[in-house]
Amino acid sequence: MKSHWWSYIGLAFICCFYVLPVSGTGETLVLLDNLAIKETHSMFFKELQDQGFQLTFKTADDPGLSLVKYGKYLYEHLIIFSPSVEEFGGSLNVQAITDFIDNGGNVLVAASSSVGDVIRELGSECGFEIDEEETSVIDHLNYDLSDDGKHTLIVADASELLDAPTIVGSRNIPPVLFRGVGMISDQDNILVLEVLTASSTAYSYKPDVEISEYPHAVGKSTLLISALQARNNARVVFSGSLDFFSDQFFQASVQKAHGGKRYEKSGNQEVATALAKWVFKQKGVLRTSNVKHHRKGETFPPDSYTIMDDVVFSINVEIFKDGKWLPFKAEDIQLEFVRIDPFVRIPLKKKEGTEYEAVFKVPDVYGVYQFKVDYNRMGYTHLYSTTQVSVRPLKHTEYERFIPSAYPYYLGAFSMMGGVFIFSFVFLHFRETSKSKTE
Repeated sequence: MKSHWWSYIGLAFICCFYVLPVSGTGETLVLLDNLAIKETHSMFFKELQDQGFQLTFKTADDPGLSLVKYGKYLYEHLIIFSPSVEEFGGSLNVQAITDFIDNGGNVLVAASSSVGDVIRELGSECGFEIDEEETSVIDHLNYDLSDDGKHTLIVADASELLDAPTIVGSRNIPPVLFRGVGMISDQDNILVLEVLTASSTAYSYKPDVEISEYPHAVGKSTLLISALQARNNARVVFSGSLDFFSDQFFQASVQKAHGGKRYEKSGNQEVATALAKWVFKQKGVLRTSNVKHHRKGETFPPDSYTIMDDVVFSINVEIFKDGKWLPFKAEDIQLEFVRIDPFVRIPLKKKEGTEYEAVFKVPDVYGVYQFKVDYNRMGYTHLYSTTQVSVRPLKHTEYERFIPSAYPYYLGAFSMMGGVFIFSFVFLHFRETSKSKTE
């Protein structure tokens, strides 16, 4: 009997051991078409490792691929540098990747002109429509001097980058090189960000085929790099070019074929590093803490507020930067006091440290309200905080004894009382006088 108990205890210990989450931070799975990409893109991977990410390299068709084990995700981030994969190995597929995103995972995907259907399907799930296989973005005016004659080695100016330093870093950099497939975004999807667009003279088509139909993407609607921040703050970046992250493009010189300044080094490395920090949540991550509210002059929150109370609300807002949580500075954070619709909307004022504060008067309408802070800005995680409170009417002993707005009614009542008194006095006096004259 004792041996059975020891067996049960041992089995329970083993199960607990495997259910524990993966230790450390920044666990990242890197899927490659072949392990040679690990060498051709070594500078990009080294930068990630220097930032503390633990990279696990596998081929995209590895039969042992899995993102989940015993109900727990093994990785926080996923890099897919395997544009030509036709089918992922193991239990990995498009549905598994979208589930990974739905559960807060971050994904960086790089495609190319040899893009397979599985990558195109994944892009479609995220709001991006990638052009067909063997197509490339072509620009007959803005191509590099070292182009092979097909005008597919495009020079994109930094001005074409999204005006969001949190995502792309500084735009005061040299032009970037791009060679790959084009994309278009779903214009109805408000979560999609157009990180890098092509110039107005670019289009997406097969370089060696005569144009016989309207291209998939034309002009500035042609996206070179796109991003998505889901409602759960998971982040996804799609690049149409795997070469964009290569050592060759990081170190290459840039000069447009039709004149223009020569740059000894492209801006690819700066943009790639900024994008990696953003998509893997090293930048633009906000959090709230220490939410407080109370009546003015008090320190503790009441069981319920009374209409027309003066209320003090405070909240701490921090941003993750350089591996530490620091005070977040902004002047456009607002507080809403909401029942069904907002009754009060006022800005939160920055106090010392990480604290923001607002002082306002409760509306003259009782009910169930929420203190709501809803801050949504490009490049930052969605900041959302709600605290529910009750607002009751005045008790019968709390009303003012005399209401100024009722003074006319008070005057009318007392004047009526005075009039009745005078009338009664005159009437009684008149009757006494009449009686004496008769006698």
